[in-house]
Amino acid sequence: MKLKMPFLRKITPWSMLVVAVILAGLAVRVFRAWTMQYARDSDHGLVALMAGHMAEGRDFPVFFYGQPYMGSLEPAVSAALVWLFGASGFMVCLGVALTGALVLPLLYVYGRDADSRWAGLLAMVVALVGSETVLHFSVAPRGGYMTMMVCGFGAMWLASRIATMTRAG
Repeated sequence: MKLKMPFLRKITPWSMLVVAVILAGLAVRVFRAWTMQYARDSDHGLVALMAGHMAEGRDFPVFFYGQPYMGSLEPAVSAALVWLFGASGFMVCLGVALTGALVLPLLYVYGRDADSRWAGLLAMVVALVGSETVLHFSVAPRGGYMTMMVCGFGAMWLASRIATMTRAG
């Protein structure tokens, strides 16, 4: 029996470069999540509490505890990791880091569609680490900043696609 994998025919050096940058960004974020696992901050504690409650099946809050303006996607990703691998500060931070890593491919497609593949790659490389503040918030469990960044970039990319299609007729 012959196994058909048409997606393997589309692997090019360019796509390998894009994947390498995404993996480098993920590695940086996982490392930073490891270094932040013992941080003591009330927001970190709330995210850990929410992740623990979700992993135990006791609660699934729609909003960040005590703040009706932040969602609970990041604690939900952390809860899945806590449920799979056990409760630890690293698992809580890793959930945020995985959510934050979604920014990289979104930046690539946004830059690619706005200008060129090089613009998309450059946007990803700049965001690979970014400023210290952006990197900190991409791994620090604060309850929703990375989710908002991912949703914001996704909305900007979709809006630009709609504008392009509308302009093209």
